[in-house]
Amino acid sequence: MPDSIHQQTVKASLIGWNQNPGVASAISLIGPSAATNSAIAGSSRGLAKRPTFSCARCRFTNSHATQIGESYGDVVLIRLESARDADRIHELQAAAFGQIAEADLAVALRAGGHCIPEMCFVAEIDERVVGHVVCSTGFVGDAPVAGLGPIGVEPDLQHDGIGSALMHAAIGAAEARHEPMIVLLGNPAYYCRFGFTPASDIGIAPPEEAWGPHFQSRALTHHDASLTGTYRYAEPFDQL
Repeated sequence: MPDSIHQQTVKASLIGWNQNPGVASAISLIGPSAATNSAIAGSSRGLAKRPTFSCARCRFTNSHATQIGESYGDVVLIRLESARDADRIHELQAAAFGQIAEADLAVALRAGGHCIPEMCFVAEIDERVVGHVVCSTGFVGDAPVAGLGPIGVEPDLQHDGIGSALMHAAIGAAEARHEPMIVLLGNPAYYCRFGFTPASDIGIAPPEEAWGPHFQSRALTHHDASLTGTYRYAEPFDQL
């Protein structure tokens, strides 16, 4: 992978495609809501069986995507993040990325009010936060568009479906909010399983041309095909 492209990935504080997708995470601190809090439980036997689909681009079949905890056998809970998660999330981010930049980004997103509370989730095992996804508000022109990431899982617990569960929670929350789409920067071979395709396919350009097909989008039910242009991340991303 060219160094310049990898640097752009780090700048966007999303997952470099030389890393396992779902390594890092970010948080905005909000209180849980009885109306919007979401819990998804899994075990060593996986979640309830779901219809299988396949992706021609990455040759992935989702039959194993939700086998949460198959290697450690514990129940995984997906819920909205809360203020009490702050210290642990900061620690998790630093460990997942191997640096402090993403942890500091989370603080800046939170302080600036850029995060979307209903789309920020943590994964818990035995009341310990082991994964997290954050979504923040960016823009295409004057229209707000959700940007997903960073997303991450504790290094020792990767490859067990926790990242997939967080992705599904965020996408479901975006649909419930009537978001037009979600954008992210990451590995196309990983994110295509969640319905993401190059953002250019629907007329959305990345902030940096070098990102190319790694800048992806998923059009949602309330997508408006007339919404096109260059995506602008929340301001704290520019400080990376």
